Amino acid sequence: MTTRTKKMPPATRAKRSANRAVKNARTTGGMMRETWGAAVGAFTAAEEEMARQLRGLLRRNRISAADASAALSGLSARLDRERRSLGRTLDGALHGALASLDIPSRREVADLTRKVDQLTQRLAQPARKRRKA
Repeated sequence: MTTRTKKMPPATRAKRSANRAVKNARTTGGMMRETWGAAVGAFTAAEEEMARQLRGLLRRNRISAADASAALSGLSARLDRERRSLGRTLDGALHGALASLDIPSRREVADLTRKVDQLTQRLAQPARKRRKA
């Protein structure tokens, strides 16, 4: 059995839609505050969950907080050394790639610019001074 629905007149539909929009309207500042509040809440919940899991992990493995802190500081130092080493390796690879493509390095460009400036200054001197030099 089919039911028939009445069609709402366009004016009534527009009025209801406008009323709904006004009711749901929020200011930009309010929306930003809500979004910020939601983000802070999510980060706080994630931090609490991480702390809970870390406490459980330390308790299960019978590790003290001081031991965990020492291990993390050692790991941090090692990661820093590895990062510096990786940086040097990437820097060398980049210089090699630039050299193979015949692209001058920043230092080479600076040297050439300095030489051009020196030549420009020499050529700007009067002809007599150049001959004496």
